Amino acid sequence: MREDEIELIDYFRVIWKRRILIIVVTLVCIVVGVVKSLMLPVKYHSDAVLKIGKKVEAQLTSTSTHYLLVNLASVVELSKSIPVEYGRGKKGFDLDAEVINGTSMIKMTVNGPGSRTEKILKELVNRVIADHHKITGNYVRFYKTLIERQERDIVEISKEIEQGELALEIMGIDDEVNMSMRESSQSNLMMKKLLSQRSLKEDYRDLRDSQYEAHQYQTAIISLEENKTKLIGEVESTVIKPKKTRNIMLAGAVGLMISLFLVFLIACLGNIR
Repeated sequence: MREDEIELIDYFRVIWKRRILIIVVTLVCIVVGVVKSLMLPVKYHSDAVLKIGKKVEAQLTSTSTHYLLVNLASVVELSKSIPVEYGRGKKGFDLDAEVINGTSMIKMTVNGPGSRTEKILKELVNRVIADHHKITGNYVRFYKTLIERQERDIVEISKEIEQGELALEIMGIDDEVNMSMRESSQSNLMMKKLLSQRSLKEDYRDLRDSQYEAHQYQTAIISLEENKTKLIGEVESTVIKPKKTRNIMLAGAVGLMISLFLVFLIACLGNIR
């Protein structure tokens, strides 16, 4: 017990003997910490959330065609490509993008030493949106072309239906007028009438199919317009100031540990000698 007290006293004696060295080293580290903290720039952080748009894909089955909404591109791949593709020429500013788990949304962030981070992020967001809107516009134009084609088919089929109905009406009049015709002539007229009715049914079916397809394409256009890539909320910016007090305290603690290490190292070397 006595030996432990003597050893502890010896430690205090060594520290007291080298107190000037401890104070000087600690003060030097504190001064370095103050200078370093004053030199640290104020950083700016801006972030925005983008909801990635959809495209329409046709899924063929044995009986019909279904149209599904899927992402314009993989959100994971987009989060990797956005910093590379859109971050060029932005030296001194860091662009990052990450997927918000379980969603088709991507969070874009810009960090930099100046207050231009918000402006830069807005430009990047607008570029991404504009590029995605071009893709959506191509799909819309494609479906509008299909609608125009179906509308032309509907007009042609409607004319054929009118002609078929008129032909049946004429056959009905001839049938009433020629009741006294020979049986073979009546049979031929009946055959023509059946063929015209069958053709008319096919025309009606084709008309329904064309109208249905046109409706599907129009629905696809509406879905594309409603599910464009867009900004969720606003671009938000924050100022990240260096924590000067914490840095100075950390520098003082580091200086104290260094000075104590030096003091005991000197004492150890002295004992060895």
